[in-house]
Amino acid sequence: MAERRCIIVAPHFPPSGLPPAHRARLFVRHLAACGWTPVVVTIDPRDREEPPEPELLATVPPDVRVELVRALPANVTRVLGVGDLVLRSFRSLASRTIHVARETPDPVVLLVVPPWYALWLAPLVRQRTGAPVVVDYVDPWRIAATGSAKSRVAAWMAERTEGRCLRAVDGLFAVSDAIIADVRTRFPWTSAMPAGAAPYGFEEADRTLLLKTHGVAEAAPPGDGRSDPGPAGGAQCRLVYIGALSDAQLPVLAALLDAVVLLRRERSSAAARLRVEFYGTTYAAPAVAVARTTALVAERGLESQVSEHPVRVPYVRALTLADGAAANLVLGDTTAYYAASKLMPVLAAGRPVLAVVHAATEPAALLRRLGGRGLVCYGTADTPSPGSAVRDIASALNELIQGTLPAMTADFTTDAALQSRTAARMTEALAAVLDRVVAGRRAVAGPPMVESGTGAGRDRPTA
Repeated sequence: MAERRCIIVAPHFPPSGLPPAHRARLFVRHLAACGWTPVVVTIDPRDREEPPEPELLATVPPDVRVELVRALPANVTRVLGVGDLVLRSFRSLASRTIHVARETPDPVVLLVVPPWYALWLAPLVRQRTGAPVVVDYVDPWRIAATGSAKSRVAAWMAERTEGRCLRAVDGLFAVSDAIIADVRTRFPWTSAMPAGAAPYGFEEADRTLLLKTHGVAEAAPPGDGRSDPGPAGGAQCRLVYIGALSDAQLPVLAALLDAVVLLRRERSSAAARLRVEFYGTTYAAPAVAVARTTALVAERGLESQVSEHPVRVPYVRALTLADGAAANLVLGDTTAYYAASKLMPVLAAGRPVLAVVHAATEPAALLRRLGGRGLVCYGTADTPSPGSAVRDIASALNELIQGTLPAMTADFTTDAALQSRTAARMTEALAAVLDRVVAGRRAVAGPPMVESGTGAGRDRPTA
């Protein structure tokens, strides 16, 4: 079989630790086993704003070709109101992608979004190279037009350009079936495209490599023990959340905080032992990171029990924080397509898990299959909203504090539900879409034809 190449356009890639970077790095670890050779086109780390995590470079196979392009300096473009990484690098990103596609026999180009403006590459790639394009939606391109002019422009651009870009796309992939369904609802003609979905896959080798290299004790910040000296009633119970908090998650956060207030009112001695800690709640650069929980916490008078560290934490520290918690917190949002990128590392930590998520999401389905006692769902007839789940959340919190909420056991080698969530399975699902895209292209082109009168039977493709 001829070598097949997948050109992965991933503006964020190690040493970046943002979720799209993890998605891309896990693809490149396993695509070769699926018959595809990955080539990565990404932005030079010097031009990204997120703090680098150099330890992640050790998780990228050394033989993977990585093409770096430069972006305009953010401190210059932000003066003009432009900070998006793809907008700062669009010309060079497009040029290098087209160049690599032209020199590669029969490639497929995979666009990992966000950053969503990478979708603008699809028409250019198709027009200049003819290569098929597949989009991997880590998040749907939905921008809320809030009061700022910048948000209104971004929402307008998303609404006006996404569909046009998808006209040049040959296949869809996403972190959840719900995102694919959402795209097909908004753009019905995409229903004819090959499509597939797989949530973030877990790579057990990450824990072995990263924690062995850096050591849990060395990587863990002070006070990361599972319990600390607390009130006379017992040790503090640390409930830890790691990851960004979007606007769509704030109603769920509010319900969690209301549950803490309810617990303080009804079981004050138990509630006094609870500490809720938030880490890495924003993707913003350290100099401009702003806490996301402040207003909601202050409104409820919970400053003594809820803390937040908004600067994004490196992947190694995220692993050690999850390992060191009394329990780990998973917060969903108001959508049915929410996919928790940190869920697998949280399960691998082997600690109790309190998950407050929409009942129709894939994380809810997985936790139900695993028998997660700490699962609290909304989005049902009986519990339609996060606010209506407050008492159930308070009950789960009390179980946690009393020590009766069992730890989640995650055996990725034997549990079928978890095996389907590995990085290898995630990549196999992507490869299946790539295979179908290529097969569809060949079917349209038809079989090779023999030119009449040549005698030698020279092959040429049909139009």
